This record gives sequence, structure tokens and C-alpha cells, in this order.
Amino acid sequence: MISVGIDGGGSTTRAVLLAEDGTVLGSGKAGPSSIDTVAMETTVENIRLAVRQALVEANFPGTSLAGAVRVLAGLGGIVTAEDSRRVELALAGLAWPPATRVTVLNDMKIAWAGSFGLKPGIICILGTGSVAYGRNAAGEEGRAGGWGYKEGDPGSSYDLGLGAIRSLVRAADGRLPETEFTRQVQQALELAEVSDLPHLLYQQDLGRTRIAALAPLVTTWAERGDPAAQNLVEQAAEEVSLMIATVGRRLFPSAPEAPAIPVSLVGGLATGSEFYRSRIEGKLGQRSASLVLTPPELNPVMGAALWAKTHPADSPSL
Repeated sequence: MISVGIDGGGSTTRAVLLAEDGTVLGSGKAGPSSIDTVAMETTVENIRLAVRQALVEANFPGTSLAGAVRVLAGLGGIVTAEDSRRVELALAGLAWPPATRVTVLNDMKIAWAGSFGLKPGIICILGTGSVAYGRNAAGEEGRAGGWGYKEGDPGSSYDLGLGAIRSLVRAADGRLPETEFTRQVQQALELAEVSDLPHLLYQQDLGRTRIAALAPLVTTWAERGDPAAQNLVEQAAEEVSLMIATVGRRLFPSAPEAPAIPVSLVGGLATGSEFYRSRIEGKLGQRSASLVLTPPELNPVMGAALWAKTHPADSPSL
């Protein structure tokens, strides 16, 4: 029995083939497949390319699978059960062996599966967007955040990037002192004058990816002691800790003898700044001594493959 795990994000799709004994047979990578980023045809094609690359690496004859296969994909943009069904139907058209089961979930679920090896715990994804998600020993699940960038995606790269732009505007007004941090934000946006910002924001429609790209400036200058950047990081860490603690209260009722609840931070922003991570850890400790940051056991694509291998009959709830 071969298990196929797929992790489909806004920039990259990863696939891995897992043997019955847990051995990784092959892995592959292709372009984006998040359904809120690309068209369905592109989603299916990039998943096909990533799986094909994994088959080539595994030296499968004719680069095709034979026999019993389980496929589990975690994709960005999956919100409803209808989203899952739509993608499952589209993926069923690929050249899988007969009777192959294809399951599609939100990518936060495979991040959880990888982080804890399908054991209880809470993850918080901090990338362009943000969401906290967890499961307990009874299989109950909970989430907070993940509503999208227009709501704010608190603690995300977009959130910090938007805060950087607001700091630039405040400094231009004189409501904040102009600092090297605000000058660097202006330079990153390629603005000759701050007064050109409205044109960039509204007529050129500055996209969320470019706004999110400002986040490293915030964390870097916060670590260097810039007050405005530090304030943004403190606010973001507060929101992230609140999302995690909210999920914790729902899934793990507190008791004096309650064991530690493992929490993993995943995503580019989470792994890219030790300073930001340490501020989140500090805020978590203030909220609950039971919430303990732990490194992920596996990456999300391995989480998808492990879930497919371990729970072949599951149809996980959304």
C-alpha cells in the first residue's frame, strides 16, 4: 500500500510517497496549488507534476502507481466541505490506480498532523496569513483566526507588513519619529516620496504578497530596538498567543494537574525570526503555563502522507 501526501500552498506544491513501513520512496515539487491563489486547472496540473517528480525519484516503472493507493492533500483555500469535494473530483481525473481514495483537507490540518505525528496539540501557522488549529485526544478540533487578510490575519506577515506601512505614514505626519526603520520601509516600497504611497496603494493596488514581504523589516528592527517596530511585534505576539490560548481553552480544559499542551509554530514568519518567536513564547507563558512551544516532528507534506497511511478510512471533518 502506497500513501501519497500532498502539501499545496500559494507558491509551492510538495508531494511525497510513503511505503507501508513508513519509508519515504520519493518526493517532488511544483508550482502553486492553493485554490485561493490559482485556477483549478493549475491546481490539478501542479499536483500532477509534483507527484510525477516523486514517482521519478522513486524509480517507479513508467512513472505510474499500481496497486492500492491512498492520497491525502492539504491545500490552501479549502474552507468548506464543498471546496474539498470539488478538488477531490478534479483530482480523481488523474491517472491513479482503480479504487484510489483521494481526500482533500485544509492545509492547516496536515501542518498539525506533521507537527505532532497525529497526536494532540496545537499549531499556529504564521506565514502571509495566520491561523491556530488543534486536536485533542478525543479527536475534537478547534481553530481561531484564519479568516483572511481583509480581517487582518493577526500576527501574520501581512499584519506586520501593514503595520510597517502605517508606521511610515505616521512618521511622515510627525505622529512618530522618522527612524531608519521607517526609511527602510519607504525604500522597500520604492517610494521617492511618502506622498506617492496612496497612488501605490489604490491606483496600483499594492498586493498582499508585497505587503507581507515587509514583515522581516519589522522583526529585524524590533530586535535592534526600534520602538515602532517593537510595538508592532508586541501587538502581533499578543494576538498570536490569544489565538493559541483560545484553542487551548476549547480543547484542553484546564486543571491543576493538566499536562503540558504542545504548541508548534510553523510557516515562514514563525521560523524566520527567533526574536518574534521568543516574544510569542513569553506571551504564551503569561496566559498559561500548560502551553509549551515544541519543535514540529515532521513537515506538513509528511503529515499528509502519515495521515493517509494511518487513517485510510477517515473522512476528516472540516
